[in-house]
Amino acid sequence: MPRNVYWGAALLLVGLLLLASNLGYIARFSLWGLWPLLVIWLSLKFALGRTFVTVGRDTATKRIRVGGSLGVRLVALWFLTGATAQLLFNLSLSPYDWGDVAHWTLPLLLVGLGLIIILRPRRRKWEWEVRSGTAGDGGVSSLIGDVRLGARPWAFKSPMRIALWVGDIDLDLTTARFEPGDNYLVIRAWAGDVNVRVPRDMEVVAEVRCTAGEARVLDEYRSGTAIDLTARRPAPGGDGAEAGGTRLFIGIDVTFGEIRVR
Repeated sequence: MPRNVYWGAALLLVGLLLLASNLGYIARFSLWGLWPLLVIWLSLKFALGRTFVTVGRDTATKRIRVGGSLGVRLVALWFLTGATAQLLFNLSLSPYDWGDVAHWTLPLLLVGLGLIIILRPRRRKWEWEVRSGTAGDGGVSSLIGDVRLGARPWAFKSPMRIALWVGDIDLDLTTARFEPGDNYLVIRAWAGDVNVRVPRDMEVVAEVRCTAGEARVLDEYRSGTAIDLTARRPAPGGDGAEAGGTRLFIGIDVTFGEIRVR
């Protein structure tokens, strides 16, 4: 929702409530009792998956999408329900406040989050990750933020590992220079979108796991929970690593989010 629309609607709602109070349609209330409107606004943005958080200042700012995952939306829905109940209570329109609603909804929230965690595919090391040998010096590790690589030509250093807790990963491998033989890429993230563009002149094998979200990997597509799929695209003419060509193995493990390998 655009900011001007939200603030305009918020002022309109406050004005109508004050007018209804002055006319005796509802009981008098304090303006401080309207604080749940702020929680309702934030909860709606998270529930709709359109919320961005800005980290840092000046030239170091990063915009992180944090509202697109199933778990985040479930928590946002719980806050939305509680804040709405508190607002109605403050306006004397309901006898139940946030605490009363939380008494019944908090167990449901915990059950939902527990099911999401249980349905998460069991973490296991990819077989080819064990075979990759030395650790290599290519990789990115961060707590929050966006990872974007490949805007200009670069050298892929195998095995490459990208670890991110919250944020989006955009990786363009079509601009990368690969060494002949097997190359390995491992991506792990808790919440966010992963977008990987792969070269079409080499064999690509991708193994993807996602607790909740959707995955479109080469010609395969899955959505929902407990996603676990493997897709392979041979090199044109069958010129794989065995024939002295180049082969790329990709392993992606995301808890909540969307995965694209194309």
